[in-house]
Amino acid sequence: MFSRIRGLISCQSHTQTIAPTISPPSSGHVSFSGVDYPLLPLDHQTPLVFQWFERNPDRFGKNEIPIVNTQKNPYLNNIINAAIIEKERIIGIFVDGDFSNGQKKHWQNWKKM
Repeated sequence: MFSRIRGLISCQSHTQTIAPTISPPSSGHVSFSGVDYPLLPLDHQTPLVFQWFERNPDRFGKNEIPIVNTQKNPYLNNIINAAIIEKERIIGIFVDGDFSNGQKKHWQNWKKM
């Protein structure tokens, strides 16, 4: 299932990030950082990229994927479900944070699933 995922994995440490605001879509448009964009369907060949920055990877176990996955915020499940649904599409994952060696190794193992 995960052999289609091409990992764009970065294990860098950044102390400062800027998070632009995203407004929810209304009538076929979305606003990102104050600019309106039309919502258009993706071609079946268009790759998907998920991005995650983890400020505190220590809150996860040393052999866990350091992406929040709770009932309220199922971010990791969203990535897994995209891989299941979009079987023919390339899916990239860009993660950033000061990860432990065990977490980095677990990413590599997860990518091979």
